[in-house]
Amino acid sequence: MAGTAVLITGRLTGQGRSVRGATISLFERTAAQPGWRPVGHETTGAGGSAVLTVSDLTTNATFLLTGPDGVHSQRVLVVVVPPVSVSLVSRPHGRGDVLTATSPLAAPGDAIVLQIWSGAGWQSLRARRLDSAGQATFLVRSRPRERVYRVVLRATFVHGRSVSSPVLVPAR
Repeated sequence: MAGTAVLITGRLTGQGRSVRGATISLFERTAAQPGWRPVGHETTGAGGSAVLTVSDLTTNATFLLTGPDGVHSQRVLVVVVPPVSVSLVSRPHGRGDVLTATSPLAAPGDAIVLQIWSGAGWQSLRARRLDSAGQATFLVRSRPRERVYRVVLRATFVHGRSVSSPVLVPAR
């Protein structure tokens, strides 16, 4: 989930044995930056392992561990998923409802898609762009039977796809 900490664990071995007491460094390249930057280092313990923490990860990032003598790990991609929620407000005089999608960690201009449950699966109805407050609104008409909606934040280069919980719009 975007905005949370990520734990990266590395294990250093040499000649088939765990290496204790060596420094392992963690490097990060986020979707928003062109190069690698150091984000931490740790000393390996008894099993040759070290755990490094990256706090508040809000964009997709690739990580790489390096050790002594130029050894390095494979690159690991971490895809963040921004939270997305939907709220419902009824308009006066039965003129429909307003569904508001909110994703505060997504970027203004990111696409949000309104979907409806058809009984056999989710169908996309229309898309909007998030505004500067991280919101997009959809008007839905009153219907003689209840409907279930959700919103989907489309994946971008910076974050993964995210889906809200369903919201029930009652019959009117």
